[in-house]
Amino acid sequence: MTRADLEKKLTAAGLARVAKDIAASARESAGFRATDGPVDPAASRLGGMPLLAAGQGWPARDDRPLGFVAQIRLGDLPSFAGRETLPADGWLSFFYDVRDQPWGFDPQDEGGAVVLYRAADQPGTEHAFPDALEAHERFPPRALSFFTKLTLPDGDTPALEPLDLTSAEQDAYYTLTHEEPAEPGDGHQVLGHARPLQNAMELECQLVTHDIHCGDPGGYEDPRAEELRPGAADWTLLLQLDSDEPAGMMWGDLGRLYFWIRGDDLAQRAFERTWTILQCG
Repeated sequence: MTRADLEKKLTAAGLARVAKDIAASARESAGFRATDGPVDPAASRLGGMPLLAAGQGWPARDDRPLGFVAQIRLGDLPSFAGRETLPADGWLSFFYDVRDQPWGFDPQDEGGAVVLYRAADQPGTEHAFPDALEAHERFPPRALSFFTKLTLPDGDTPALEPLDLTSAEQDAYYTLTHEEPAEPGDGHQVLGHARPLQNAMELECQLVTHDIHCGDPGGYEDPRAEELRPGAADWTLLLQLDSDEPAGMMWGDLGRLYFWIRGDDLAQRAFERTWTILQCG
């Protein structure tokens, strides 16, 4: 779908006043699906054993190893607007506490997910599963197939705040963005706008990483929240990882993992500063 097609669709849905602005705010992303067949250990994949650089030990939390969930070989990504914010090549390895599955609304969830970057000129060594990693925390390797897709911002994200949508426009936009529920496994993507299963997450990332608990409304009413609110716009989606039954991945009840990063940290390749949120429908 092109932006022109998207603008027509928004207009037809009753959003003519803001159709052009919403279409302009859409972001391209690299969607992907896990496929059957041979898996190249060096290529993008779900699961298997990670290829890590010297000195990159298997991440752990409280002396317990995290589950290895995905490897993105950056050279595998298609060309799309926004792709240039990532390194041209190298690898990103994503780990998550599969056993406890932290939600990410509590500052104490720090360390529940880790992202490691390995540059293209750094040799990678396959790490065997740690003995302490239980069977359900070990995922079979599955190759990935990439494609580009245009993603719309969620109705509650900072991207739409300047449009000051009316109640009728908010309802129309919600209906449009929820008219085609994705099947499990169809929600994988790199970059772009997140597709939340609950609420928008940018402000949650901003508050939790400033030591504010967001598991109830009290966190958003914290005296510091208003001062911190503008920083929510700095957060961008790095990876959205859907539940994927063939891959053995079930996040909560058919939920998704969302790995977020600030724009400055992305520019500095500080992938260790990500924050991860789990949502379920």
